[in-house]
Amino acid sequence: MIRPGHIGQTLGLDGSAEWNLSDRRANAARAAGILRHQPVVLEDFPVAQLVHLAGEFGGQYALISKPDTLLEYYVHYEIHAHPVLGRCATQIKLWRSRTATVQGLASKVFDTYLLGGFGTIVSDSRQTGRGREFWEVQLAGHSQTKTAGLLVRDEIKLYDRALRVDDWLASVEGWDRTASFRQMRFFISNIGRDVVGAALEPGSAAALVTA
Repeated sequence: MIRPGHIGQTLGLDGSAEWNLSDRRANAARAAGILRHQPVVLEDFPVAQLVHLAGEFGGQYALISKPDTLLEYYVHYEIHAHPVLGRCATQIKLWRSRTATVQGLASKVFDTYLLGGFGTIVSDSRQTGRGREFWEVQLAGHSQTKTAGLLVRDEIKLYDRALRVDDWLASVEGWDRTASFRQMRFFISNIGRDVVGAALEPGSAAALVTA
């Protein structure tokens, strides 16, 4: 199994090299690098292929166009563990072309492959304003059918479904301080809300771990 650290270094994703997939030459080089690792083909469309490279600590999803072999969509994710939420995936890098030939792919990768495959998705700790807006939309869209909320450091704060997302976030202590965002990470999980709630009850093993 290929470790994603090795994959990332090969593709120049370790922060030491340029990461500009809008540049056609750089894009083609990245696509070729992914294909050299013989990824698993998840879906084969007439105009592109969705492929996956998996490793022990993370992996990558990429939509590669045919026949010109260019990246149209790319996700680099890491895997980590939480005492209550279990195995979680975090999107570290996300890029998509404005001229992508397969519509709705970002939502499908998010819901079917990341959330469906790992059970919980957690936002990264370096959220931009647009990134936070993306997660607020995801929270609103999934909150009635999934377990959602914030990880404040490791403490779980469950989303109050009776409130609008922006009103609930405003009620979370520290949310209005930009410096606190690094310690506040959104999550959406397939684990039942009652299961998570029970695990957080005082005296439970998980509550002791996250305290």
